Amino acid sequence: MNPSSNIYDLTAAYGYGLVKNHCFVDGNKRIGFVVMAVFLLRNGYDD
Repeated sequence: MNPSSNIYDLTAAYGYGLVKNHCFVDGNKRIGFVVMAVFLLRNGYDD
């Protein structure tokens, strides 16, 4: 990522990478969505 990336770009890249990697047999998109939500919450974006 470039230094001018914002939190939403980072979150999208994080979720996309997780979903496309197929870490799990089932539920990759659901887990990706939850991980993105937790990432935003942990970084102070709770709206």
